Amino acid sequence: MEGNEKLYFHGGMLGAWLPMVTFVIVMVTAAMTGHISLTVFAAGAFVAICVGFLLSKNKKAFDAAVIDGVGDHMLATMTVAFLMAGILSQLLRQSGLIQGLIWLSSQMHLNANFLPLITFITCVLISTACGTTGGTCAAVTPIMVPLAVSMGCNPGIIVGAIMSGSIFGDNLAPISDTTIASAMTQETDVSSVVRTRLPYSIISGVAASLLYIYFGFKTLNTETVMNQVDASKAPSLALLILPVIMAVLMTKGVGLVSTMLICNMLGIILNLALGLIPFSTMVSADGPVVAGISGMSGLILFCIVLFAVLEITKRSGAFDSLINGIHKKCDTPQKAELACCGMTIFGMIAIAASTANIIIVGPFVRQLTKKFNIARTRGANIADGLSTAFGGIVPYNSSFLLCMSLAMASGAVASSFSFKEVLPYCFHSYGLIILYVGSAITGIGRKFEKQGE
Repeated sequence: MEGNEKLYFHGGMLGAWLPMVTFVIVMVTAAMTGHISLTVFAAGAFVAICVGFLLSKNKKAFDAAVIDGVGDHMLATMTVAFLMAGILSQLLRQSGLIQGLIWLSSQMHLNANFLPLITFITCVLISTACGTTGGTCAAVTPIMVPLAVSMGCNPGIIVGAIMSGSIFGDNLAPISDTTIASAMTQETDVSSVVRTRLPYSIISGVAASLLYIYFGFKTLNTETVMNQVDASKAPSLALLILPVIMAVLMTKGVGLVSTMLICNMLGIILNLALGLIPFSTMVSADGPVVAGISGMSGLILFCIVLFAVLEITKRSGAFDSLINGIHKKCDTPQKAELACCGMTIFGMIAIAASTANIIIVGPFVRQLTKKFNIARTRGANIADGLSTAFGGIVPYNSSFLLCMSLAMASGAVASSFSFKEVLPYCFHSYGLIILYVGSAITGIGRKFEKQGE
């Protein structure tokens, strides 16, 4: 079939790799200059496709490769899942759930020493419910940083707690784009991925909580946390039932799309019934449905052009050549998993975008784990766990930059405040790195599939 015809490039294997190399160079350059955006990355993929077109010897075969990449079944599944997740995330956020959770945490009436823990737990709840790092940072930072600093807390600890809590849900939530991407690239289902990575998240989360308590008690101010937040959003807490329903449905074997559709419809009904989102807003251009779809447009566009680049590289044989080279070096499951860790970490340092990194390294991880019949969920968890963990400590990651910018804009921190004051307190990121790299070295948690599964 013409659609499966091998691509040949001028310059041989070097020419075959130039589109992907071009793509990586554009992403690294964008990241280093502070232009971390999926739209910019998509433009880089377009440039890579242009390079591939110019170097390809058979233009018809090249056309077929691009079309096959864009028409990939995995891409179609991810697109639908991203759209459903975007709508659900907006339904939760526009309901006022974020403000409701912050209000709930303020009712604990603990002293200032517990503010880092409260901040971390608040962000854990929000990010797990909404599946977003940036959204959690944007919601919590303007409120918790000024409140905590005014009560004598170290702003570095608070921002570190915000980043740690934000990546908790990004790594674990079923509606998180990283969770969906890691499951799809490893050819497994979201519910299995979430279930198997839960122990890692809990262990790291508990350790981070204890550390936030310990370092929180180093502050001298022991005033109680006053109710300084809006209590009118308390009814929005009813929407916490949606993540519970989602978990139950997935456990029962209901498909991801069907599960999200059910939760989206219930979310619309609850928001309207409780008066959290008026009907006029629900159907407006700024409402949760339209905003949820448009909010995912950049990610979907990036995926479309990226899959075209990946198919070009795969069709040329360059992908198989690299995998075979790595395979020769990886003669044990341990070495294979460590190679997966290394590729994931290198990708995050280079481009500092968790979802994009998972989509790029995912196929490589899948090939390595498949060689030794390592469970698909294992590869998904390594790629997602390390991608999100480094997303919480790489200073030029978009969410990290957003959190720092909001902290500075609040006027509560000194003009000299920098990421160096935050990095020592990103405990959940360090916990995930230690757990996943440690498990790859020791083999703890490694499971195997039967041949052909």
